[in-house]
Amino acid sequence: MQFGGERMAKALDRIRMEMTESADKAASQRQVVVSAAEGAMLAVSLGWFGLLLRGGSLAAVAFSALPLWRRVDPLAVLALSDEERRRLEEDLRKAREQEDEKEKGVGRLLDDR
Repeated sequence: MQFGGERMAKALDRIRMEMTESADKAASQRQVVVSAAEGAMLAVSLGWFGLLLRGGSLAAVAFSALPLWRRVDPLAVLALSDEERRRLEEDLRKAREQEDEKEKGVGRLLDDR
């Protein structure tokens, strides 16, 4: 009987070793897949970051070359009296109304076939 018990123990040890090796292989394969995914995501993230930097630097160059206050005189805007401000607002409202009328005319022209 002892002979059969030894065989059984050896068989169980062999099965345990095979299962351990199989689990180790599966774990190493999972680690390879995870590492590849991490590498791919890192590359994509760095690419997006590079594009953002490039776009931001282009915008910074464009804005630094643009003199913002050359066309606007803030003192002239602030120095308006109430009457001048109302007159200016009324002129702007009339200009908007005229523009709206022109757009309606173009809309009618395009709608009629």
